Amino acid sequence: MTSIKTLVATVPGMIGDEELKPLRELSEVVYREEARLTQEELALACAGADYLMLNYDVVKTLTDGFYAAPAVRALKAISVDITGMEWANPHLARRHGVLLMNTPRYSTESVAESTLAEVLLHSRKLHLGYKDMIAGREPEIRKGINLKGRTAGIVGLGSIGARVAEVLSAIGMRVIAWNRTPLNLTGVTQVSLPDLFARCDVICLCLKTVTEGAQRNVGAISDELLVRAQPGTILINLAGIQLVDHDALYREMLSGRFAGYSVGRNPTTIALDLAKLDSVSMPAENAWFSDESLALLRDIWVGNIVSAIHGAPQNVFVE
Repeated sequence: MTSIKTLVATVPGMIGDEELKPLRELSEVVYREEARLTQEELALACAGADYLMLNYDVVKTLTDGFYAAPAVRALKAISVDITGMEWANPHLARRHGVLLMNTPRYSTESVAESTLAEVLLHSRKLHLGYKDMIAGREPEIRKGINLKGRTAGIVGLGSIGARVAEVLSAIGMRVIAWNRTPLNLTGVTQVSLPDLFARCDVICLCLKTVTEGAQRNVGAISDELLVRAQPGTILINLAGIQLVDHDALYREMLSGRFAGYSVGRNPTTIALDLAKLDSVSMPAENAWFSDESLALLRDIWVGNIVSAIHGAPQNVFVE
């Protein structure tokens, strides 16, 4: 009987016995289903465990008090089922010697395809037809644009941005991009942000939002960049609301500089002035959500702990 113990703290239905099988072969698994736990309750539940598999929905913030708890400090690693880690305060985990592992690149394909769907929505003005029907009108015949031969700009060439570049290139678009560090991607020309905004018919934001430090990018898509766009530009933002100066974008949409904008629907975006514009699409924030993404997420989430047990932890989060 193994002496290794792993606590799995998750909301109901997130992971099943079959997905946990590789872990059960190496560790005793204590499975705890909860809609929500406090940090204190989670810390107490960690008593006697060597590893923690944590579902983000159970505890949506981890602070110094959690990491300082003796049972948490005794953990060899924590694996979480999410990519972004600001909620977990990694600097506090590091201070207490707690190893954090995240779940990267599980939704690359789903988010890239969702981005393509939004591009096509605006290029063919499909959402305006739906709005006609919702208003009880016969859908108006509107002229769209062909994307082949036009220029797409990708802001951020992580796994999602690189895949969006591939997809848009595959339908015949010229692709240029900006990335914080130069990358060598076939068929993609890297340019400055001002140049990208000036040249593109379609711009896709694929950046991770960083709220603190030298790489902070809140409001990076500023009025200074937006005014460089050519009339009729389509802007797709499934990355994060904080990246864009929405007051400036609203002004440029009214002027016709931007013909369409997509951003995830939530209480913050619904309250924006531009939310009332017909040319704005606000899809549910489910770009990542597919059977394939969930299967890969579970595989990585479990695999992190398996790798740690084998002495070679993968996906260790480093700020």
